[in-house]
Amino acid sequence: MNTFMEKFIDWKEFELFVKGMYEDDPNLIAKHDVTLKGKSGAKRQIDVLITQNTKLHQYITIVECKRWKQRVSRDIIDILYASIEDLNASKGVIFTTTGYEKGAEKYAQSKNIDIFIVREMAAEEWGLPGREIHFYLHTIARSMEQFQFINAKLIPTVEEFPKNLSLEIEITKDKKHDEKLQLYSIKNGKKGCNLTEIILEKQQEIMKEIAENMKIIEQGMHDASLVIYSPVEVDFSKYEYRQLRYQFGVINLDKIKFRLLTHISQSLIHFDRGEKLEFALTVENYIKKQKYIVSQKKDEDNIILSENLLDKLIEEKVLRDGDVLQNNSILKVYLEPYVQINLKGNEKVGYTELISKFIES
Repeated sequence: MNTFMEKFIDWKEFELFVKGMYEDDPNLIAKHDVTLKGKSGAKRQIDVLITQNTKLHQYITIVECKRWKQRVSRDIIDILYASIEDLNASKGVIFTTTGYEKGAEKYAQSKNIDIFIVREMAAEEWGLPGREIHFYLHTIARSMEQFQFINAKLIPTVEEFPKNLSLEIEITKDKKHDEKLQLYSIKNGKKGCNLTEIILEKQQEIMKEIAENMKIIEQGMHDASLVIYSPVEVDFSKYEYRQLRYQFGVINLDKIKFRLLTHISQSLIHFDRGEKLEFALTVENYIKKQKYIVSQKKDEDNIILSENLLDKLIEEKVLRDGDVLQNNSILKVYLEPYVQINLKGNEKVGYTELISKFIES
């Protein structure tokens, strides 16, 4: 990733960049590389001259641009102050890319000179986690198969009853559970929850245990997927509400076995927030403790200068709860249980050992 400061390696490019920032204000006239004769008779070269005309007054600002490797010293502030006095200017400003020597900030403030630094934007100024966003999305779905009701014997209450009873758990989008799977107490016959609710709860619990321990798949490959097969046994033997009732009899549940299929689909999310920008930089005022973002979109000429960014950053820090997406992390999204899984046949396959869950009163 290229840095935007690389665009202003040349001192002249940097001066034109500073001039462009002032041109964002339609009330100002900005001129580059101006030479004026002062009241002392001396000619003074000005990197950028800013003029603001009102009906009654004219305000002149002298801007010095220092695209240097070393920090700006007090001597430069003295030279600028002399130009302000000699040209009867209203204000002086210095822009640099490297910072200022110790004591320069306080000295500049005493001379009514604003000093700025132009630099790359920090991660929090882009919005965390930074300019580049790079993380993995794991979309997780599950389904159940191979249901078995172990030791589930029918206690008939009528003479005619089905000898081969087929029990199935169907999960629908409207979340209405099969009334035939309503559970009742084996002690007093009171109504409990639906068997489907219990199975879904345990299914989700196991799926999350598997998914939360899952690392990046296939070295971060986009559109990779993984299927985990897990044999599950849910023990109802100590659960009071384990009786199913039918028109021809009742069934007291003992154990239910099924195979849980956990499907994890991985997508790589990567983008550069600065991709459509010619540049985006932070301009920081050391005197007034203000930050601005100056940017320009590609294929556009105008430069945009933001409002004071510091207040916004403080506000965002207060509102932020601390859970910030980290680059190279995994964002997990769990699908509803009724979402069907369509296996393509190229998924990486894994297996777990038998997972036992006990349902207790």
